[in-house]
Amino acid sequence: MRLKYEDVKEEVEAAGWKLLSDTYTNLKTQMTFKCPNDHENYFTMEYWRRHKECPICKSNKYYQMNDNAPKSKGFRILAFDQASITSGWSAYDDGELVKYGSWTSDGNHSTDRIMKTKHWFANMIQTWKPDLVVLEDI
Repeated sequence: MRLKYEDVKEEVEAAGWKLLSDTYTNLKTQMTFKCPNDHENYFTMEYWRRHKECPICKSNKYYQMNDNAPKSKGFRILAFDQASITSGWSAYDDGELVKYGSWTSDGNHSTDRIMKTKHWFANMIQTWKPDLVVLEDI
């Protein structure tokens, strides 16, 4: 039985996702999905059925924590290293270091690494809710 757009949309929504594309051709058609945390993703239906996970949420190491990130004690700064493979980051509340770490992109091509880094960067901002974002001056 050939899937119809309505079938695909119903399957996606039953899993808590949203289908943003308005057409469906086949399982290998690239479409736009939105995960339950409102991150836009571009998959084929075939890929989505196998994985059903948002790469942005997956790359956020705080996603599984109860409160995602420690609560701010005041003015929060989120600082990032400028790198496309491994990037360091740190969070400060009122000038006090709260947490730090690094993230490494597993992309093979520079375009892929930049896209994955962009998603990670946006997710960190959404998770930490900083008052100010600072990038390393090179």
